[in-house]
Amino acid sequence: MKVFENIAEYQVFKRKYEMMGQLEEERLREAAEDPKALEDFLIFMDDVRSLNIEPRAAAVQLEDELSTDIERQKLLSRYPLADDDQS
Repeated sequence: MKVFENIAEYQVFKRKYEMMGQLEEERLREAAEDPKALEDFLIFMDDVRSLNIEPRAAAVQLEDELSTDIERQKLLSRYPLADDDQS
C-alpha cells in the first residue's frame, strides 16, 4: 500500500483514481450497448466454461450451453442487424 507524503499528493492520486473509474464505467456502458461486443463476451464465457473436463459436469454444462445459446439468440434478436450497404 502506498503511503503519501502529504494530503495534496493523496488528493491528486484520488482524483486520478476516480477519473479512471469514471472512464472505465463509460467504456463498459458503451460496450454493453454494442451487440457485437456483447456477443463476443458471451462467446468468451462459453469458451471459458468449456475448460471443464469432469464427466458429470460436462453433461450439465452441455445443457447450460444449449440454454445459453437460446438466451443469446433472444438477446441478440433485440438488436437490428448492421447493414453495411446503407453507407
